[in-house]
Amino acid sequence: MNRRAFLGFLAGLFAISTAACGNTEEVERPLGAPVATNTEAINIIEEKKMTQGVSVDFEDSNIGFVKLYTREVNADHSELSVVDYHGSKALYVQNVEGKNPYVAFDISSMLGEDVAKVASIEMTIGTEHSTGAFSAISGHIVSWAGAELTEYKDVWSVYMADKNPNRAIAKIGAGEEFVSDASNIIIVTIDTDNGLTEGNGNANLYIDNICFLDAEGKVLQANTTVEFVAPNGFESAGKDLSNLVEMTDTVEFEGFQMKEAGWAQNGLEMPQEIIDALVPGAVVELEYKSDNGDIWIVMPDAQVGWTRVGDGNNGTAAINDSCSIAQITYEQIAEFCGEDKTLWGARMQAEASGAWEVFSVKVGKGVMK
Repeated sequence: MNRRAFLGFLAGLFAISTAACGNTEEVERPLGAPVATNTEAINIIEEKKMTQGVSVDFEDSNIGFVKLYTREVNADHSELSVVDYHGSKALYVQNVEGKNPYVAFDISSMLGEDVAKVASIEMTIGTEHSTGAFSAISGHIVSWAGAELTEYKDVWSVYMADKNPNRAIAKIGAGEEFVSDASNIIIVTIDTDNGLTEGNGNANLYIDNICFLDAEGKVLQANTTVEFVAPNGFESAGKDLSNLVEMTDTVEFEGFQMKEAGWAQNGLEMPQEIIDALVPGAVVELEYKSDNGDIWIVMPDAQVGWTRVGDGNNGTAAINDSCSIAQITYEQIAEFCGEDKTLWGARMQAEASGAWEVFSVKVGKGVMK
């Protein structure tokens, strides 16, 4: 799939580019500690609903046009439902795996030929963390547009407790238009969740009052009774284990979710269960993404000195064709850090030649396929 680079980036903690705006069993809104409400955002949407209506408000409880996108290595298999939220109905996205949800909407089926008229998309996005405390989050409204399903992104964020929910907008620029009969979709993602570092757990989302607007700001009517039709490249083909060994008796390296710029290292002190799992025949597996497709580990405290392993000089990490999983063997670490693992030092880090992000690190026994 041809995918274009970001239209905008987060600058500092957040670069906020927000502006103004199936049947399923209904469930009650999960209980949590109350937080301040962004009444301004809610009132603006209510005024729009009274004067123009909205495209999707979930009052009919239909979500057949919504589906999780799970091909990204960090995609969460979240649970989708319709719940009560601020006196009306909303789509509730409940995190179940501690990863990031990618929530897709089939706008081609919902809008038909009118999809080509969409000039902007508005919605309200609210957040909730399991502790009931507020933490800022941000993400993207991603468009798969045109006959080539080219990807465009607009940033959204909920950055203050009294701005929750917040209003998000995606502008459809020249050359980025949706076209009819091309299976165009949008995907709402979470990319940065401060709840993880602040001890509040993963965020759940509320999505409500979606407005598809034409160039004159008129709300386009959507058919919410349609079912999601997956475009090419949407469905997961399963875990890509090309070039890799299968693993058994895996141990999760808890907390090893981080990102850095190219040639920057980051990691954690190895817990005892990871040290115990590092035995002959073991494999260190990193699920990741990086600008240049590579990744390796660094043992910064090894008695032999600060040492890269799997970088192409000190052994080479096995990487799948999708450049989403890398494996480095116990034997490679022992070759360059010594046979005695008590001399490997306390920490393990990740590094790549371009900007990188690690979603999980596991150690397990390697089994040939």
